[in-house]
Amino acid sequence: NDGDSVRLRVETDCDSDSEEVDIRGERIARGEANLTIDKSVDRNEALPGDVLSYTLTVRNTGSDSIDDVVVDDIHTSNRLTIFSAPGGQIRGNAIHWDLGRMERGAVRILHYTASVSLDAQNGDLIPNTATVTAPGQRASDTEFVRVIRALPQTGSPVMPLAASVVLIAGSIGSTIFTKRYFF
Repeated sequence: NDGDSVRLRVETDCDSDSEEVDIRGERIARGEANLTIDKSVDRNEALPGDVLSYTLTVRNTGSDSIDDVVVDDIHTSNRLTIFSAPGGQIRGNAIHWDLGRMERGAVRILHYTASVSLDAQNGDLIPNTATVTAPGQRASDTEFVRVIRALPQTGSPVMPLAASVVLIAGSIGSTIFTKRYFF
């Protein structure tokens, strides 16, 4: 021991109705808090360049408060750029919020916006997971956005071509049938 610190270890047998306290006599939470997180995004499909709005709802549905609550939202795809996260710290492809203490019944709503990369390809799936943690608590929720590309107004370019071939073939067939049997 260097003389600057004291280590104290206390073990006790407690029944389920007793409270645990720290060395200062402050109550220690015994896991009665229950953190949940719900994540939503304003659309399930997006075009390259679209701006997506995400909402995270963090709740303590337990019967006790909990300290040191943090939320981390991480996307593993290089197809998304985060550009606004009020109250959060943007760190590359992640956002970190330090929520501190959440009383029982507390609800915190977090928002952020991100844009879909211009080089995202049709069918790319952009996963994005938010996790809330605190001592003894962890919960996650994931949202997915699928990248789509705009089609021409008439639909797929193959359809008009196929329809033209059918019309031309039908016209030729009618002409041949007419010439062969009626003249």
